Amino acid sequence: MITKVSKEIRTAITIHASKPVRVKVPPLKIPRPWKPANATVTQSAVPYEALDVSDTELRLARKRDAIFKQLRLGLIGQAKAMELLEVKKSQFYNLYRAFLQSTSYLELTRKKRGTKPGNHKLTPGQLSALELSYQENYKGPKASSAKVWKGAQGLVPEDELPPSRYQCRRFVAAKPEKEKYYRKYGKEAGDNKYKPKPKKKIMERVLQQVQMDHTMVDMLLVDEFDRKVLVGRPWLTMIMCALTRVILGMYLSFRPPNLISVASALAFAVQDKSRFLELYGIDPREYPFYGIPFLIYTDNAAEFTSPRFMATCRRWGMDWDHRPVDKKWYGGLIERVIGTFMGEVHFLPGTTGSNVIQRAGLNPERDARYNIVECGKWLLEQAIIYHGTVHEGLQSTPRQAWFYYDSQGLLDHDRVISPDRKERFEIDFLAPSYNHTIQPYGINFSGRRYYSPEIDPYIGAKNVEVRFQPYDLDSIWVMVPGRFINVPCTYTKDRLSRNWESYSSHKALSSARHVGHSAPAGLIDDEYAFAAQQRQREQAIAVETQSKKTPRLPRDITAQSERLPAHPAVQAVIGAPRIIDSSRGSPEILQPTIIVDRFKK
Repeated sequence: MITKVSKEIRTAITIHASKPVRVKVPPLKIPRPWKPANATVTQSAVPYEALDVSDTELRLARKRDAIFKQLRLGLIGQAKAMELLEVKKSQFYNLYRAFLQSTSYLELTRKKRGTKPGNHKLTPGQLSALELSYQENYKGPKASSAKVWKGAQGLVPEDELPPSRYQCRRFVAAKPEKEKYYRKYGKEAGDNKYKPKPKKKIMERVLQQVQMDHTMVDMLLVDEFDRKVLVGRPWLTMIMCALTRVILGMYLSFRPPNLISVASALAFAVQDKSRFLELYGIDPREYPFYGIPFLIYTDNAAEFTSPRFMATCRRWGMDWDHRPVDKKWYGGLIERVIGTFMGEVHFLPGTTGSNVIQRAGLNPERDARYNIVECGKWLLEQAIIYHGTVHEGLQSTPRQAWFYYDSQGLLDHDRVISPDRKERFEIDFLAPSYNHTIQPYGINFSGRRYYSPEIDPYIGAKNVEVRFQPYDLDSIWVMVPGRFINVPCTYTKDRLSRNWESYSSHKALSSARHVGHSAPAGLIDDEYAFAAQQRQREQAIAVETQSKKTPRLPRDITAQSERLPAHPAVQAVIGAPRIIDSSRGSPEILQPTIIVDRFKK
């Protein structure tokens, strides 16, 4: 598909077998971000009691007011009024008296019967027991009125009856919802729901702030080369631009979040994605978003607080900020996007669901189909779909927002890595591997061999550091004194993934289960070899049985040997070959060296 953009309208040309068809595409929508209102703040307050009346009661009160007004004006009689009101005489007089004394028709609404909330027909002893039990027992996720009721049984004075279940339920229901929520779910969850959050960070430029977070994907994955083998649930690291909601970077790993995950996701976010997308057969124009962020906003996890890594980021113009402890709402944007993605994952085979209720009826161990490479490609495609979906907060798609702000000069193109600095950036953020040795044939890494003539002067060097691209193992960077050398892969094997995460997980599983290419050296794995081993055992048993009989020589063997002539036929030549001359008609041994009588002791 070829897309042309103009100010008013974009047109797309779809190629068919016959001729091109021009399709009209809606114009670029302008995003509607938040901005300060600069309204005048007033401190005045007016006393007001909220009206807790349903619409049905309001309509009934208006009807009563209209009927009584007609009665007072003499338009209808008392009997007709009672008929219209559908009430008896005693109730009619009470309502008419209330009408004459009222200032508004709202006073003619029906009064609710029963005890009002907060009013209890409890004795002082029962009330004290319920309050004490509430303070002791209404705590934690399993807090309930039943626990409060059970705890109150032994706290009531002897001369009073314990409160009933109904009384206890009404007592707990009258407590403020905010108070109960804090007691049930804790301070962190309570602050997240009830603590005031009046301030809103206003973003003015693309890449001004990006948010980063991790989550475990609700999906079981299989091995890339043996789909009958379950690998486990991967971790997803995601980076998002706060202004445009564009997903700048992602990284998928079977390891818990660590510096490699963070660095790899950040490298994906900052660099041009063409090379990576082409590996998955995706047009780079579908994912044109990248650049160096000004500020990276994360939580306080250990992988986000490494001083050395943050110093490396600052050298490239990226600063870090961490949200306050126990204030998850500060990273709400990225968490909502991750939640959206996980909601789509739940439609894939092998999904585990996000909780016990969702897991009911699922069998991820049986249904798992995706490996980590396929899951990564699916997430990329889902990101492209997300970028083309209208966002509620933007009132446009993230893609439209990105290009709109770019057209307004709010995307700083100096934040793009220049070609002459690209390799340096890669080296700073690539995943490291240590303690390698440069052999005459090169370096062994990830089951492959890497060699370049440039490393020849360093053959024999030990404890060498290697840095690699996790999604493409076709080449590595080798650290030598004063520089890094890019070394290509020269030899590989079958059943080796180009993806580091897939390779490493497959290697671990293979070592544990003897799957695939990584069987330990020296392991016999051949039916003919097993048969030969068995024959060796049988032979050893037979030889052992025969050896138990002591061999004996004939009695006269020695005497016979002394009478035998020294004939070449019974002599052995050791050290020199026997040369036979047949030119004289009879064979003759020439030039013997060492002659040994084989019968001589």
